[in-house]
Order: sequence, then C-alpha cells, then structure tokens
Amino acid sequence: MGVPGLGPYCATKWAIEGLTESLSQELEGFGCKATIVEIGNAQRSHDPSTPKKWGHLILKSPTINDYIGTPVEHSKRMIVWLTDRQPTHPQKVGGMIWEVITW
Repeated sequence: MGVPGLGPYCATKWAIEGLTESLSQELEGFGCKATIVEIGNAQRSHDPSTPKKWGHLILKSPTINDYIGTPVEHSKRMIVWLTDRQPTHPQKVGGMIWEVITW
C-alpha cells in the first residue's frame, strides 16, 4: 500500500519484492527458493536524550501551518500511529525467520 509522504520507502519496498519474486522464479530450476521477510516494526532500545524516531525518520512537529491538510500531515499521523503500536520483540522475529529458513 502506498502511503502519502512515504513514497521513497514504499518504492524501495516494492522494488525488493519484485526483485525477490523474479529471483525466486530464476532459481526454481536449481531447486532453490528466494524469500523476503518483512518484519515491520521491531523493538529496539531508545536513548531518551535523543529525538523520538520511527525507523530512520525523526518525529517532530511541523514548524509551519502550511502542512495542515497535506500528505505531510497524513504521513506524520501514520508514523505516530505505527509508533504507538506494540512492536515485535527481536527474539520473536529471529525465531520466525529461523522457522522460514529451516522449513
């Protein structure tokens, strides 16, 4: 799903998905598989003295009102919404990846 204001993120995610689908078909004849793991939001330690981040994006309030009602405002709401969700614990992510690669 494309998200206003996060076009580069969405584009790179779709590019990796397309590459993996192509690679999977190319490797099929050799008995190999290609899998992409999209883990979503994972927990990580956060230093309270640094700005709050989502991924590599720093969350801060817009400095001007020109963004109200624009895709930028919507993107910020989406990022805050995602940040407020309970992220997955890294050990659980590792366990799921292990299940996929040893299946």
